[in-house]
Formats: sequence, structure tokens, C-alpha cells
Amino acid sequence: MSRPNRTRNKLISVRFSPTEYERLMDNVRLSGQTLQSYVINATLGAEIMGADSMKDVILQNRLLDDIDKQLRGMGTNVNQMAHVANATGELPGQETFDRLYHEISTIREEVSPIWQSIRKSITQQKHTGR
Repeated sequence: MSRPNRTRNKLISVRFSPTEYERLMDNVRLSGQTLQSYVINATLGAEIMGADSMKDVILQNRLLDDIDKQLRGMGTNVNQMAHVANATGELPGQETFDRLYHEISTIREEVSPIWQSIRKSITQQKHTGR
């Protein structure tokens, strides 16, 4: 029976032997996904991540959130300097710009491998069911 209001409105019933079923369920448990997301990802040819790998991706995402907050703070500082410069006609000293440049460069170096890893993981996981 299909429901027209659902995006996924096709229902499939499949029979397994006890051994096949146990193997499927073991794989689902190891992946940390729901049965539906596991089957969809396997069907779409996505690499199925284990639960530990998924935890790593979540941790990396949190790290990127923290770095994003730092960058936003730095952007706020730059905006404040621009307002002062526009209001007074005076620019901050070269040391201030050098310090900001160094901080931004350091953050970019830290973020690059994390970002690439997360993008790779996201690309491989078409559907997580969460």
C-alpha cells in the first residue's frame, strides 16, 4: 500500500532465511543506522559507515562548529575596526592586521583536513535516516 503524501511511498516486502536475516541485522547494527537507511544506502551504492566512523564525523562536525564560532568572532572584530576606521579616519596598526592574518591562516590549516573528511563522508552517505 502506498501513501501519496510520502516522498518514499513504495513499500517492498522481502523474505530472508534466518542466516541471511541475522547477517543483515548484524550489518545494520554495525552501521549504527536504521534498517531503512542501511538498505537505501546499500542500494544506492554508498559506502556504509560503521557506528564508530559516524561518531568521528559527528565529533569533527562539532570541532568545525567551534572553529566557525571563532571565525565569526574574528569577523566581528574586523567589522568593529572598519567602523572605527570609517568614523575616525584612523586604521588599526599593522600588528593588528598581522595577528588577524596569522590567526585566520592557522584556523584554515586546522579546518582543511577536517572539512575534507566530513565532505567525503557526507558524499558517501546518501541517506542517514536520522
